[in-house]
Amino acid sequence: MNHKGERLRKSEMRDIVIAIISVNGVYNDLRFNKKVEKVKHDRMYKRNYHLLTKAENWIKKDGSIYKDFLAFKNIFDTCIHYFPILRKTMKEIREIGEKLHRIPYLDETVYQRILELRYEMGRCMFYQNHAQIQSYESRKNVVRYLWKRKKYWLAIRLWYFHWICMSDNLSYKDRKMYRQMNEVYLEGKDPTEVSDVFEPVIQNSRNPN
Repeated sequence: MNHKGERLRKSEMRDIVIAIISVNGVYNDLRFNKKVEKVKHDRMYKRNYHLLTKAENWIKKDGSIYKDFLAFKNIFDTCIHYFPILRKTMKEIREIGEKLHRIPYLDETVYQRILELRYEMGRCMFYQNHAQIQSYESRKNVVRYLWKRKKYWLAIRLWYFHWICMSDNLSYKDRKMYRQMNEVYLEGKDPTEVSDVFEPVIQNSRNPN
């Protein structure tokens, strides 16, 4: 309702719906955050970075295989860079989630911080997923190249990292989400304009047109 006690029209509901869904999203994030905060992917990639150094010694710098190698290496670099930021962001989201239980209302400062943190969390996750999806064929090429040159141990070790990473064979739902995240984090579009979550909530409400 508005300040006059009248039901809002659907055309007036968007900001409120975005706020409600964003705050509810914090609680969904909390369940996900507990798992991610325990994961140390960045440390695993750091411990195994020497595999890339060894592989690079066997790869020609002037061929297409070197571009494939750089795409593979980018997965390590991206995870090492973004995962600590992701953990820190999730920690603050968890703290805000606990705070929301104690405050009587949501003020503008807390709300804007929620939006910033959820944007940053999505950005960290997107760039890691993007590096994996875009490098799928390149990773296979690198492993195959090393295997053919009888660097079996190195090929097997890097194959493991290829195996644990995402492929480019996404489900319809994941591909749709990936396309939306591309629009937000690569094209710079407003997340609230890209998402198709808000409009159905507005249209399904009992508020007048």
